[in-house]
Amino acid sequence: MTSQMKECIVEKYDWLSYYKTYEDIIYKQLVVGYVVIETTYSYVADGVRHVIRSVTQRPILSSMQGENEATESEMSEGISLEDGMKVIGILPAPFPTYQVSGFDIDGCGITLGYEHPGLPPINWVEKLREHWRVQQEEVDRKVKKQSKNGV
Repeated sequence: MTSQMKECIVEKYDWLSYYKTYEDIIYKQLVVGYVVIETTYSYVADGVRHVIRSVTQRPILSSMQGENEATESEMSEGISLEDGMKVIGILPAPFPTYQVSGFDIDGCGITLGYEHPGLPPINWVEKLREHWRVQQEEVDRKVKKQSKNGV
């Protein structure tokens, strides 16, 4: 990224001035396994009760602080289950698998994707730029609509 591009981005997003490069905004966490969750919900249509079951997985992430250390916020995050959900298993992740995250244009953390052993590498910088572009287009659309409506 050129310094001119960096200046343009920093002008638009003040919180970015803390970071030197896109790579500083992207971080990885080791995935040690996955929690497999079954979700059951039901509904009634035309007097008939329908039950739908689905199975999803959520990653179990290692601490970002190093071995056997976790921050208070990491410990409190956990994996929450809503009504109708139950854990049906835990699967190990192939080593090394990483969850790759970054920050959106508001400075909020987002998951960009996963790196798995044996798969081709992904250009995370380009993926983050694309996310920002789409997010900025949405903001611009809202501003344009508000200015049209005189708000």
